[in-house]
Amino acid sequence: MKNLLVITITDDNWSKHLFENISKELFDLYLTADGKYLEGDNDDEACNKLNLELENAIEITDPTDDRLKNLDGIITIGIIV
Repeated sequence: MKNLLVITITDDNWSKHLFENISKELFDLYLTADGKYLEGDNDDEACNKLNLELENAIEITDPTDDRLKNLDGIITIGIIV
């Protein structure tokens, strides 16, 4: 099981979302989504799963949150609105 922090950045906002205890398979899929669009006509499995699960991830608002100490990876997503 892996812990992944996803930082989303839009034109006027940014947020941090924590995926706790995801499988190594999903962790690897998320890391392969680099540079790809998450919405629209997309055949990429990682992008589609990440787009769906991002809504259910834990939003981190405190930079000293203890859950951030045990991260296995961090990815950043730019969202164009």
